[in-house]
Amino acid sequence: MAFPRKIFDRDLPSSAALATGEDRRGDFDADNFSRILNLPAPLTAGEPVRKSDLEAAESPTAHTHGNFSNVGAIGASANLPVITTTAGVLTTGAFGTTANTFCEGNDARLSDSRAPTAHTHAYTETICLSSYTSVPVKTSEFNFHGFLDKVKDAGAVSSGSPLSVAGSLSKLLIVVNAGADLAGTLRVTGTSVDRNTGAETGSDTDDLVVDAVTTDGSDTDAQGNIRHSFTGAYLTSKWFKGTVSISTTDLNLSDVDVWQVAFEQFNDEADVTVNTLDITVTNVAVGPPAEWCYGYLYALERTGSKADISRIATVELATTPNPGPYRLRKGMIAKALDGTTDGVWLDVYFGPTVVNEWENLNTKIWATIGDDTATT
Repeated sequence: MAFPRKIFDRDLPSSAALATGEDRRGDFDADNFSRILNLPAPLTAGEPVRKSDLEAAESPTAHTHGNFSNVGAIGASANLPVITTTAGVLTTGAFGTTANTFCEGNDARLSDSRAPTAHTHAYTETICLSSYTSVPVKTSEFNFHGFLDKVKDAGAVSSGSPLSVAGSLSKLLIVVNAGADLAGTLRVTGTSVDRNTGAETGSDTDDLVVDAVTTDGSDTDAQGNIRHSFTGAYLTSKWFKGTVSISTTDLNLSDVDVWQVAFEQFNDEADVTVNTLDITVTNVAVGPPAEWCYGYLYALERTGSKADISRIATVELATTPNPGPYRLRKGMIAKALDGTTDGVWLDVYFGPTVVNEWENLNTKIWATIGDDTATT
């Protein structure tokens, strides 16, 4: 068995191998074992590594990593921020108000109660006007979210000859069909009603500037139901209740129709886009004649004293092949309106008999409201 020569402080014989029967116990005396347990330091060349040497705590040789010292310091000042320089090398920065400086925690700018810069936030909201009727009325115009109802046909008005019109409660739409003098003012006098508070004002007036006849493009569908269309009609800005008087000092109108009109203005939102008309209804007829259903969505658009009425969506069920539920839909209408002045309403017709053969009428008008909310 071979032993390293440096296990003990004393040298072994030049031959590391022991001869058979050789007694060398003297080489392993107590002094040498003591030395084995307490090896001298430091190690010399060829001497085996001791466990205590590997566990010894020694201070590293002073050195740097970029701008970092071997103890992790950058520079010699406390409480400074760190910033990157060329090629991303880290170094100490500075607090300040210029480019490439840092905002300190107690900077006065962080607690300055300045008013925000005026700006806007755009938003879009989808809304649905919905209605339900269990048993719709037959052979009549069924109105949702408004109406157009004629209260005077072929009336005349001129200086000294006012026109009396008995109405209920709504705005008034005046259609000028003919006249000798078409440039002047119509004055509507009666009891007005505030549309927000309901407050009434007796003998109130509303003046309408007239400059031309109205174009009446209304017609009827296959079942004789009226489909409204007006360009350049004259619309009051106020709601009137009961009988009103329409007078003038400078017009001579020989043919005037007066309508009561109401329409949904989407709570006076300015930026409205009407997108979809959706109707579902159930037919419960048990035999002929075949039932029909027509729906017309109208838009009223106002400019000054004038208003135009147009049909922006139509759904038609000319005949019902079988009893059961039906869905009528018109999408992608994309009609832009200003809800502060404009609005919509829906007319639905059923027929042909007076027998209740329709049930569960649901109507929906989908629109989006988009706006820029100003912040100052």
